[in-house]
Amino acid sequence: MLVAFDDLEPAEQQRLAALREDPDFFGLLKPVNALLPAKSVSREAALLLLALQRPRRIPTLIASIFGDDQSPLLALLSDGVLEVEHEGAFISGGDALRLFASAPTAGPAAHPASKLSAAAIQCTASYEGLDAAALARKVYAFGRQPCTDAIRSRFARDRDLLSFLASNPAVADLLAEGWAAVDAAAEDPWLSWSTHRPTPRLGYKLYVSARLNAMPRAFGMALRALKRTGCERFKIGRRGEGVCRPDKMVAYYASLEQLRACAGLIEEELSKGDVIPDSAHGVPFTAAIDPAGFLAWGMDPPELPGARDLFPVESWRGWLASRVAVAVLSARTADADDVVSFVLGRIALEGIDTETWTPAQAIWRSHAADPRDVA
Repeated sequence: MLVAFDDLEPAEQQRLAALREDPDFFGLLKPVNALLPAKSVSREAALLLLALQRPRRIPTLIASIFGDDQSPLLALLSDGVLEVEHEGAFISGGDALRLFASAPTAGPAAHPASKLSAAAIQCTASYEGLDAAALARKVYAFGRQPCTDAIRSRFARDRDLLSFLASNPAVADLLAEGWAAVDAAAEDPWLSWSTHRPTPRLGYKLYVSARLNAMPRAFGMALRALKRTGCERFKIGRRGEGVCRPDKMVAYYASLEQLRACAGLIEEELSKGDVIPDSAHGVPFTAAIDPAGFLAWGMDPPELPGARDLFPVESWRGWLASRVAVAVLSARTADADDVVSFVLGRIALEGIDTETWTPAQAIWRSHAADPRDVA
């Protein structure tokens, strides 16, 4: 149901007040499925929806709104917002996605990280009665190693984790000489280090993911590569819960070139060392770098000035998790036969290559409030 801003309840108007600064903002599109979130709607999108209250051919309007990029239109069809006539019947959802989307939806690629992502989608689809936000948390948490009482006890204090990771004196010295620890609140799930030098936006993330037994070796390799490539900031998961998460070490870079240079150094050392491929943990919904799954990357969304209270800054995996969750719910609404294929096809319309989980370089332009917000 399309609802103009002025027709929203006062509480909703107050919550969405920041969006009124955008002259193109019209209101909300509220789904029939109460588990799905409402979507903000531009004036052009509202015009399209109003024009299609009854079946019509409107190629000129569609071309003026979407231009050469039909992905937003295909997203509306796959989400069941619109239907299109095909061979005498109106279709939407998975049927429309298979008919029109050019992205392959046959299944995940063979890389371990892609298989993990497909497994995360399948697992998420098994949860019943959860809304999009709750499902997104399930997506984000997928792949964590069970955190036993023994692991919690072993890493209850920060110094216990640091002595484990940097038991080699050379690694401990490198950490102390290269970066300063960032003060962390008691509830902070991360331990972070920074050079404290002024830097451009560090929107590219390198994930280093090794299982517990291989973490000290991988940490040492990573530190040496971070130092050589001038990494400004990195963090590791804190306490038992932190070492059990798949994305347990994250380094930040201002460019993909810097990130790939760092990953290349780590991969070279991995190939010459004694860390076996089975020691890779693997991070779902990230772009894999090495064959085993030790290394992957992602690209954080931009901050949206004027809307930070309404749209909290998301991480790459947080951004993807929320969209995977919505796609899973949309698959149910559309009665999709193959949830994984539907979700992969739907996420591909967001600018993601779902065979490799690589983002398009221009991905944030359609999501940013202003072109200057794009990293």
